[in-house]
Amino acid sequence: MRPPSPPKGSPRSAAPEPSAVTARLGLTRTREVLPIWLHPFDGDFIAMRLVRLWSVRPMPHDLIACLLQIAQLRLEKVAVTGLREDTFYGSLWIRAGGAVHEIDARPSDAIALALDSGAPIFVSEETLRQTGARCSAPDASYRS
Repeated sequence: MRPPSPPKGSPRSAAPEPSAVTARLGLTRTREVLPIWLHPFDGDFIAMRLVRLWSVRPMPHDLIACLLQIAQLRLEKVAVTGLREDTFYGSLWIRAGGAVHEIDARPSDAIALALDSGAPIFVSEETLRQTGARCSAPDASYRS
């Protein structure tokens, strides 16, 4: 399921901005790190969650988590699913009753929701092939 597309001719930027931050996803199987670029706002939100800080007022990810809970939907997993034209793509897998639905999402949104719900975060093999920008994780800082 995809959200509505922006109107044709809307200005967009796919390349990382000079102020972009990098999230480093530790890959359990290979002990490598996959860097992905995030907007600073999204990176700050994820960094806050990693150190267990919350804002005074609900953030968009908090609102989504509440809506999922009220609707009795469960976030099964999230994944970074691809890299096209310098833009990372992601998906959420949401359980609704007996069915699981894949929903297109920005990786930053997917990661933020996974941190709140405890859902596992995956990176597709396709994404690993597309990036080619992996580096080994130092033993001291690697967390699975």
